[in-house]
Order: sequence, then C-alpha cells, then structure tokens
Amino acid sequence: MAEMTRIERAARAMCRFHNLPENTKFEGRPMWESYVPEVKAILAAIDETEGTPVDRS
Repeated sequence: MAEMTRIERAARAMCRFHNLPENTKFEGRPMWESYVPEVKAILAAIDETEGTPVDRS
C-alpha cells in the first residue's frame, strides 16, 4: 500500500473529528475524499504563511 499524502491524512482526520467512517462510500468515493477541498485550502493557508510552495492541484 502506498504511503498516504498529507492531504489524505488530514482528510481522514477530518472524518474522524466529525465521527464519520473514513472509507464508507459517499457519492461513489470514500468519505474522506469529500474533505479534500477543505484540507487543501487549510494547508495552502498554512504553507503560504510558512513560505512553503503551495500545490493547488
């Protein structure tokens, strides 16, 4: 199994925070994937503050 990206780790953490199962299907995809846009926005804000290049893909 491939190592999780920080985006996936954070999105899975969001599921756990909201007491949602990470891998249950939501709109045909694992639930954690529904948090990816929010996680990317949060990490971009942190990275910009720290001067880290931002991946907006």
